[in-house]
Amino acid sequence: MRFLTQTRPGISFTLNAQTFHVHEIDQEGKVVNLDYRKDEKGSQHLYIIKKKNWSTDTLLKRLSYLTGIKLKYIGFAGMKDKNATTYQRITLPRPIEPLSIKDVEIVKGGTLIKKLRMGDLWGNLFHVYHPEIERLSPVIEELPGYFLNYFGEQRFGRKCINVKVGLLLLQERFEEALQLFLTYPRENNPEILEIRKRIQEGELPSFPKHMKHENWIVGRLREGKSPKQILLELPRNFSLLFIHSVQSYIFNKELDLRYDNQDLVEEGYLVGYDTNINPYQQEILQQLNLTQEHFQMRSLPTLRAKGAPRKMLERYFDLKLFQDHISFKLPRGSYATTFLKELTKNYEASNCD
Repeated sequence: MRFLTQTRPGISFTLNAQTFHVHEIDQEGKVVNLDYRKDEKGSQHLYIIKKKNWSTDTLLKRLSYLTGIKLKYIGFAGMKDKNATTYQRITLPRPIEPLSIKDVEIVKGGTLIKKLRMGDLWGNLFHVYHPEIERLSPVIEELPGYFLNYFGEQRFGRKCINVKVGLLLLQERFEEALQLFLTYPRENNPEILEIRKRIQEGELPSFPKHMKHENWIVGRLREGKSPKQILLELPRNFSLLFIHSVQSYIFNKELDLRYDNQDLVEEGYLVGYDTNINPYQQEILQQLNLTQEHFQMRSLPTLRAKGAPRKMLERYFDLKLFQDHISFKLPRGSYATTFLKELTKNYEASNCD
């Protein structure tokens, strides 16, 4: 990771529900909070969710269970951090009774004509609290109005497991990909590490209940299903995460190379089967033993990746420094953690390297 500023303020952020607040911003630029209202006189019922210490996907699964509404009918515009206090919109096909969920508030926000879909937002407003926040002032003065738009480390999973599995999937080494996902040690939990070791030795024990994807895969292996069959039956969004993590890793590496060669451009591309490969990407693909053809995923076309444009230099908006916190807005797809690293220079090399 590279930086556009040189000042090192000597502070770092601990992001949790007390220090990190995230508000979704709708496509019209309106900030979402518990007072947010919208009435399009449509059939989709709009709710505002304030949550702490819940990932969006986990909470939506809980809502689905409590309301009996299938997950596929619950609309949302973007994933929000778990270690934060976040405000976001969801849509439901029918109204629901008040629910009691720890660390969650749900407020009726009106109606929409269409179900919310991923990407139906402008971006997010962030508030980050720190007792020595004023030490960021020299860095803010040095900022050029934009930052290097790296993907955040959360994209790659613990110890870069998403990239490791994604590389095997792209090379159509399906059995090795599932085996690595089940066995690669990436926790500090002795119980889980022991289960991963037993699977590596040929057993098929169950994981703790909350590890639903691992248990689902183990169950299908017990039934004798082939790795390809299992991948076809897994939720497509879950499997695509691994492919997208490889695209993100290549993008980050290209951004490093462009910075080192003083060849930064405002917009680049996520590598895919339908993009023009530039020399930087070609070099990275060779290092990964990949070609552009791999992104076609001919044996598993549901996971093929076309590629897409992405800003390499991204603007931030409404950056404000207060006595106890900093606030700023970022367009969708950008990571607050990446911007905060530019401010603090508090960065450790990724396990992907």
